Amino acid sequence: MLSTLLMASPAIMIMLKPGKSYRLLGFKPNCDRHYRHKLLAMGFIPGTTFHALRVAPMGDPMEIKIKGFLVSLRHSEIKLLKVEEL
Repeated sequence: MLSTLLMASPAIMIMLKPGKSYRLLGFKPNCDRHYRHKLLAMGFIPGTTFHALRVAPMGDPMEIKIKGFLVSLRHSEIKLLKVEEL
């Protein structure tokens, strides 16, 4: 079972770990405009904090709690986010 996801940020590599909190800094330049609008509509607004709750048994997707809602994102979707661990 995969317990963490690799995240590339502008300066460092961040491991998203279940049970940890993160702040969304923004989106990477390769994030499609339409998908970015979808994420924004789901509450993924820069400056917002979220909690990584758990990873599915096969390692993908990861469940995230943001603004009181539970959202599951795939590795490929999480890699489009710039985050910092709190």
